[in-house]
This record gives sequence, structure tokens and C-alpha cells, in this order.
Amino acid sequence: MFRNGVLFIIQNLPLPRDRRVLQEASAVSERGIPVYAICPRGLGKKLPLHEVLPGNIHVYRYPNPPITKNKFSYFFEFTYCFCITFIISFWIFIRRGFRIIHTANPPDTFFLLALFYKCFFVKFIYDQHDLCPELYLHKFGASKTKFLLKALYWLEKGSYHFADHVIVPNESYEEIAITRGKLNPDKVSIVRSAPDLDQFSFYSPNEKLKEGAKYLLLYLGVMGSQDGVDILLHAFAQMLILKKESRNDFLLVLLGDGECKGALEKLSSDLEINDRIRFLGFTTGRTLFEYLSSADIGVSPDLPTNFNNLSTMNKVMEYMAYGLPVVAFDLKETHRLASEAAMYVKNPTFQSLAESILELLQDTERRKKMSSIGKNRVADIFNWRFSRNHLEIVYKNLKV
Repeated sequence: MFRNGVLFIIQNLPLPRDRRVLQEASAVSERGIPVYAICPRGLGKKLPLHEVLPGNIHVYRYPNPPITKNKFSYFFEFTYCFCITFIISFWIFIRRGFRIIHTANPPDTFFLLALFYKCFFVKFIYDQHDLCPELYLHKFGASKTKFLLKALYWLEKGSYHFADHVIVPNESYEEIAITRGKLNPDKVSIVRSAPDLDQFSFYSPNEKLKEGAKYLLLYLGVMGSQDGVDILLHAFAQMLILKKESRNDFLLVLLGDGECKGALEKLSSDLEINDRIRFLGFTTGRTLFEYLSSADIGVSPDLPTNFNNLSTMNKVMEYMAYGLPVVAFDLKETHRLASEAAMYVKNPTFQSLAESILELLQDTERRKKMSSIGKNRVADIFNWRFSRNHLEIVYKNLKV
């Protein structure tokens, strides 16, 4: 029993806010395997340092490092999180034990921690949520500081090389793991961040949530510098200018949190759209499900960068699960995911985003068709039950 556990390590989001890791941890726990998780405490409402989530998942949280503001502060963040994670992991290993370390990036530093535990025959699963080199370029551009970019490629290479198995969220990441990571395809599995429809509740539209507006627009997700929420606010302001006489017909609700939330609230004030926008923070349970059931359109404002082009947007799958027509910029993986359930904005500007949203709101029949396509694709293709089967095969092959 001392060795019969799985340790999940997350740095980007706390549990239970990281839906992907929570689903994976729950799937492992339901197999009768002890599950432990180490993660930051998160921004906003302070979560307890230790909590047992449903399914007997023991979560150990630590205080967040300062928000990353420049390239060099990444070094402090990585060092701080690595050291405190190692201390907590060693305490768990001594007190309870585990046979597998399952790390979710970013960052790609935790293979170094896994190397230590390999001395005790602990196996290592590298769960690649993001492409860190592409994310770095997305945030900071082609910088003169080549060292940091080279370091990120080196860390990614180490994570690929020392992993007993690599999990990726889509075909684009799989291709990179095989080509750039030089991995045998048998060592890579796609486990999508798919919705678990059994955990969702579906309600009739609640007109009170629209606060008298005719159309409710929804954004769901993280509010970081790479998520394009500022583009959405500018687009919404443009919509209200174009529809000045009927601006009260539109309400934009943002469900989520992140390092940019404060700046986005200030931007909404500067754009003078506070009366038609609501920042509700990280939301779960009935409130979340009612907004998803009541909205008219879900917006994915991630701009077409190389990083976004290769990444699957979880919010798009959740919009589709509730039959929300999606408006998104034209991204490779969003196209693969949503197909005709989304309207794609070819020109990456807030003006074009605003025009596309307004165009779709006026086309009731198209929205009905998109709604049906989205729900069917989630039910038949992008459903957690399929992802769970792939995850169980990974653990079975590792003899856990």
C-alpha cells in the first residue's frame, strides 16, 4: 500500500479549478488508487492549504508566487514552485507513498523532480497541457534573450525523454511530441480535455440572467495575457457603438479569473461599457450551468498565433456541450474541434470580431443549426467517456 498511489502535480491552476486534472484524478481514484495532488492556492478566494475533494482526492496547496510580469521573473516562479512542490511531495512519499507522478505543464521543470523519484522506481507521466516554447513566444515575442527560449526547449525535451508516457490534448500536440520530441508514437496518447456530460446540469434559459437584454454573450475561462479577453472587450465596445440606439439589447458576462482580471475591469471602465458587462469571477455549480444554458453566443477571442493555432480551447467544448453557437478567430484546432458549430473570424481584429457577433445574432436559423451540430459533436466525439478510456489504457499499460 505504501507505493500504491498517484501524485498529480499542477502549477498553472489549483484544483478543483483545473477541470482536466480533476477529471483525470477522479478517474484514477475511481479505480481504487489513492490520489494526491499538489497545486498553488490560486488567485481570488483563498482555498484551504489541505482539502479532501470528492473521491478521496487529497489536495495540498501552497501560496501563489508573485504574478509573472517579465521574462526573468519566470525563473523565480519556477524555482519557488519547484522547491515547495518537492518538499510537499517528499512528505507525501514518506507518509503515504505513490507509484506514479503525473505532472501537468506548464512549466516543464517537474521531470527533474520525477528523476529523483525514479530512484525509488516511481514512474513518470508527462501531461502536456501547453507548448511552453510557443507560449513564451506568444507572450514575449522573438526576444533577444535567446537563452530563456533555448532553456524552455531543453526542459520540454527532458520532459519528453524521461517520461514513461506522454499525454497530449490533441493531434497537433501529438505531432510535435513525435517529431520535435522524437518519441515513439506508442509512447504518446491523446486524452482530450473533454466535457463530462454526467457532471453537467442543463436548465431552461433563465431570462433573469439577461437583466432585460435581448442577447446574452458569454466568455468562460482564464483571463491571462494570451487569452484575448481585451480584444473581446474592445469588440463589445465596438458593438455598442454600432448599435448605439439599442445598446441595452446586449449583455456580456465573463465567468473566470486570472492575472489580467483587474486590468480588464479597468479597461471596461475606460471603454465606458461597465453598464453592459459583468465580471462574475470563477464560477461553478448551478450558477455556471444556468449561464451556459441561457446565453445566446459563446465567444472564444484567442488571437491566431502559433500557440493558439495548435491549442484546444476548453471553453469552446463547453459552449458546444450546451448548444451555444461559437464565434472564434480562425484557428486550426478550433476548426478541428467545432467544425460548423462555430463562426470563424478571418480578420484578427476587434472590429471584425464585433461584426461577426452582430451578424450571427441576426441569423436565428444559423444559430439553431450551429447549436445542434455542437451538441452532437460533443456527445458523439468530444466526450469525457472517450478520453477516460484512453487515460485508463495509459495507466493499465503502466501496470497501475
